[in-house]
Amino acid sequence: DAAVDSARVALRMGARDVGILYRRSLEEMPAHQDQVEEAVFEGVKIELLSTPSRLTKAGARLRMECIRTRLAEVDESGRRQPEPVAGSEFEMDADTVIIAIGQMVDLPNDFGLPVTGKGTIETLADTLETGKAGVFAGGDAVTGPASVIEAIAAGRKVASSIDKYLGGSGDIDAAPAPREKAVALISSLLPLGERANVPTMPVDERLSGLMEVEQGFNEQAAVAQAARCLRCDLPVLGDASKCAGCMTCMLRCSFRFDGAFNLASSKIQVRRLVGRPSEFEITFTDGCDACGICVRYCPYGALTKQGTEKGG
Repeated sequence: DAAVDSARVALRMGARDVGILYRRSLEEMPAHQDQVEEAVFEGVKIELLSTPSRLTKAGARLRMECIRTRLAEVDESGRRQPEPVAGSEFEMDADTVIIAIGQMVDLPNDFGLPVTGKGTIETLADTLETGKAGVFAGGDAVTGPASVIEAIAAGRKVASSIDKYLGGSGDIDAAPAPREKAVALISSLLPLGERANVPTMPVDERLSGLMEVEQGFNEQAAVAQAARCLRCDLPVLGDASKCAGCMTCMLRCSFRFDGAFNLASSKIQVRRLVGRPSEFEITFTDGCDACGICVRYCPYGALTKQGTEKGG
């Protein structure tokens, strides 16, 4: 996000026209998608499949000589490697050019640790020990920018290696707290709903300073979002708040399995709640194979098959 952050801050510092040159396509851009979308919304222009090749002075301004690129084979980063397109050169003039091409390890020289050609700390792959005896390293300082999970994994490997170095067995597995008991969720009584977008500050206001752009939910919206069903492992989800108790889903299900309409043999069950005649509970038996026929024929959109639109 270094380039996107720089561009958005430049707008807030008074720059009228801000652009980003990126040598790959939008799909390969490592920045968070929501940050890219917000940058474009604020007026940042992104020139894709383009890269600067030379920077010179042009009077009081700067001139960038650029060239178009095309994507070739996948490289070691997992993204397609850009290569220059002959004859596609073009120029751009700018008042200020910000080189924001990523992050690098800020390693003090007096540490005396061997580093790689990329400036990261050099370690042994199996122990993560550095070139200095008894000193271990892990995380982004070794791999470069990566995920939190990878950093945690490296931390555990380093902890095991240090334990062995100090004469231990290297066994660091220990339960920090007792495992919580599993709680059965009644997903049929939770509204499916749609994920709400977090309210944001209008563009003319956000560009006047470095204020927080996302405004957060009010209490009502926060409660509604917390009540949404997040059981993404279920092939078919039921939103009981939309169910009218017509039993169409049960009839269609039973006919599909038995060739006859029989509510008792349906793999989906709709039951009226005791004491609440207008509210229903939707459940599925173990015989449900997630064929989706109940979703297809539900007239009220109360059923959703994962990966499809509501109501079929």
